[in-house]
Amino acid sequence: MKFVKAGPALFKFRALLVNSEHLLVSSVPLLVNSGHLLVSFVLLLVNSEH
Repeated sequence: MKFVKAGPALFKFRALLVNSEHLLVSSVPLLVNSGHLLVSFVLLLVNSEH
């Protein structure tokens, strides 16, 4: 009987995991872009010093 109750909760948990995975995947390009921005900013600083 307890297993029947745990079913929907497990399903919700799995949906939550899938959603967080999608969020992670969509945040990766954002992280990469901000990384490129940071690198170009650092290069700009280095170039302006010399």
